Amino acid sequence: MNSSQQPVPLLYSGEAGTYYGTEYEGLPTGVDNSIRDVGQALTHQGLSYLGKLTCSQCSQVDVYVYATNDQRVSVSVMATESGLNGVDCVSKFADAAFLTTTTVQVIADAYEQQNLFRVSLPGSNVEELLKQHLSYVASFEADHGAVQAIAVDLEAIARMVDEYTTRQQTDPIHHGFTELGSAFARARMAQIQEELAEDLDNDLDEDDEYEERIEYSEESASPLIRAILNDNLDEVRELLSAGAEVDAATWEDPVPVAVAVHIRY
Repeated sequence: MNSSQQPVPLLYSGEAGTYYGTEYEGLPTGVDNSIRDVGQALTHQGLSYLGKLTCSQCSQVDVYVYATNDQRVSVSVMATESGLNGVDCVSKFADAAFLTTTTVQVIADAYEQQNLFRVSLPGSNVEELLKQHLSYVASFEADHGAVQAIAVDLEAIARMVDEYTTRQQTDPIHHGFTELGSAFARARMAQIQEELAEDLDNDLDEDDEYEERIEYSEESASPLIRAILNDNLDEVRELLSAGAEVDAATWEDPVPVAVAVHIRY
């Protein structure tokens, strides 16, 4: 369907949320140039454009979906009002494992009990990302079986996203870090940023200030924060499974969990 014509709505209600999509033959008019440039690079690589998808659990992000001709790799180009937000390449294997290669910096690279795996390559262009993903797919097949056709159409992508999200949400580490997106965490980050701005006025270097916060947190922060700063994801999982509260810090706590994650990752 031409982008100038009335789009066809596709509505899917899943366990993790609802999904609304519009199918076009090409990107709709008015998209940011950064999105259009990535789209052109993907079509030059032989991928087909499936349409635009929005999800209730991430309504501020528009996802422009592409697929390889064999339908075994879907590529999601994620956009916000400010432009390109990231690119994900996704494949699914015979044992139901998912592999995602992404330009987005991620906190956890695997939810092994859920058979979900991610490789983060920030700064990669889309050609490099796709090339690396295909090389990872070839090695993954030895352990997880043949890669499957998943990118049949936009509705199939919505179902795949819902399955992935539902599985991910059963992992305790996901629950903990999801809480960091709360209004509380954003307020804490805003407070720290204001403090840093005041310190800059006092001729303190911003990077030095972050280092001072890290040193201070190592001595006085909670076990959960120390585990984050020490990149000990196994301990983070154990603490979250044991009921560690991510929003339990007081305003006097020098390094809240949100800031610890921001500093570490």
